[in-house]
Amino acid sequence: MAAEPRADGNRRAVGKLLRTLQWAFTGAAVLWWVWAALVLWAAFTRSGNKLGAFLAIYLLLTVGASGVAFVMMMWDKWRAIRVKPRVSESTLLFCSLAGGWPGTQLARMLFRHKTQKVGFRAIYWLIVSLHLLLLGYIWWSDWFRLMAQALIYKAPAA
Repeated sequence: MAAEPRADGNRRAVGKLLRTLQWAFTGAAVLWWVWAALVLWAAFTRSGNKLGAFLAIYLLLTVGASGVAFVMMMWDKWRAIRVKPRVSESTLLFCSLAGGWPGTQLARMLFRHKTQKVGFRAIYWLIVSLHLLLLGYIWWSDWFRLMAQALIYKAPAA
């Protein structure tokens, strides 16, 4: 008889741990989004900063697609509540694939949207995994050092 409440308590503890991990990951994703925006700002406003075309394009996609993905997830949640035509899941996932996974993650957690749909979650986490592999490559290839230099570098006074 005592085993039932304990099992339920374990489920609650696991659920709480998973929610904590989700919010921690969301915080990390938002930090990446802000970092990417700051690096782009520094690279485009200060002369002498060089990021490289691939890195600059990836950062632009991350910042832009995250903003679009966040707004689209918010819009889709609003439409779902009002039982109106919705944004397709493929469109939302494409925005995540294009670099908007931080915005999608933030919207998922803030609006509690697309958190229960197993098919969406599976594809979304596959996309996030691909982006995390790419971020690992950016770290490994020393591009992260270039990004930090873009923030720190000051052009010499003329």
